[in-house]
Amino acid sequence: MEFWGVNLATVLMATGVYAIAAVLGALVLPLFFAPKRLLRFISGITENELNIRDKILLPVSKIFIRFNVHPNVITIVGVVLVAWLLAAFIQDASPIMIFTLTFLAGFSDMIDGPVARASGKVTIGGGIMDMARDVMLILVVTAGIIMNHLIDPRILIWFFGGEAVIFILKIWESSRRGIEKTIVDGFLWRAAGEGKPAVDRIKFFFFVAAVIAALLNPLMGFAFAPLINTLFALTIFSILFSIVIHAFLIRAVSTAEV
Repeated sequence: MEFWGVNLATVLMATGVYAIAAVLGALVLPLFFAPKRLLRFISGITENELNIRDKILLPVSKIFIRFNVHPNVITIVGVVLVAWLLAAFIQDASPIMIFTLTFLAGFSDMIDGPVARASGKVTIGGGIMDMARDVMLILVVTAGIIMNHLIDPRILIWFFGGEAVIFILKIWESSRRGIEKTIVDGFLWRAAGEGKPAVDRIKFFFFVAAVIAALLNPLMGFAFAPLINTLFALTIFSILFSIVIHAFLIRAVSTAEV
């Protein structure tokens, strides 16, 4: 059954699966693991992932810092690239052009955070623009691959449904922590890389990789189909794991166990 082109069976299935994941995180996980110990484990992995990523990208970050390029400028360039990408999709540009713009926009997302942290220039404006650029990039590439019939629309229902659940859980978590006394506090918290377990960055990586593979698929004689399916499956699995983790964090914070 479809409603306005949306497969309702897929929506109901995704809703049920994500609800089960939230219950597992909030009610089941604390029964088997001490909240404080598990939280330290999650925080340790997140911190290590962030440090490793920043260290790997440090040579590139130093180039931007050496030329006094503000991280917000990198983010703004990313926004411009996303707008250019939208125009490329509308004008039916070559797959190479679309791939290049997608890659560069994704690179801007990958490097602006490390540059901001390495230069000590984490700002509220950067946090807002970074979030806006991420949302714009996801929406534009999604619209592009839908227009070009590059992936099954049901995959997008799973992805955006999961992202909506994670967004709600993040807002709830930061509110329970007492961090979002103001909107600015919330943005600064996220801009500093807090409240974002490593799995959240991993799922975004899998999604962008899947999209890039989908864009390149026609050029490769559609040989990337198995890779695309695998990457999207890893994306959905990462979303499920992220929901479990965020639901657990809310439970731990709510019961003053962190």
